[in-house]
Amino acid sequence: MILYACLSGALPFDAKSLPELMVKVASAAPVPLGSRIEGLPAAVVALVERALQRDRTQRFASAREIGAALLPFASLPVRASWEAEFAPYRDLPAPAAPPAIR
Repeated sequence: MILYACLSGALPFDAKSLPELMVKVASAAPVPLGSRIEGLPAAVVALVERALQRDRTQRFASAREIGAALLPFASLPVRASWEAEFAPYRDLPAPAAPPAIR
């Protein structure tokens, strides 16, 4: 939600109250990012959509994983400084999903 809000200036769900927002987060699809910002690269839209997936097995497994996915969109100095940081993790399997909350 934070990345979506940073890019669009809005939350991914339109709601007039906190209870309405909670219901939408639990049951509704987010407003498509592409409808809020024209001309955003499809790869960025796909990355944000993956981060917003309700099913945690479909989302990024960690902040490091989303950082690696964002790396191609970073400026060259940022990319150069982080390439070495993310290199050891590129080929690692995703961690197992945490146990379900009962």
